[in-house]
Amino acid sequence: MKIEKNIPLHKHHRTSKYACIAKKMQDGDSVLFEITTESHSLRQAIYNQKDGHIPVSRKQLDGKIRVWKVKKNHE
Repeated sequence: MKIEKNIPLHKHHRTSKYACIAKKMQDGDSVLFEITTESHSLRQAIYNQKDGHIPVSRKQLDGKIRVWKVKKNHE
């Protein structure tokens, strides 16, 4: 193993698939999930955008979870 000095650290620009989905979603769009952890990942990605939208999720009768992207002041 060799220790190296003065090697520049490149910026890490990894974007999750959920961040990409959240960015493509418009107000009122929704995504249906069968797995709860995936719905949580999309919810977090929508929150992280800080673009005036929030996630709203509902569990359906069949156990699937739907996540909507809505304006923060949505009523």
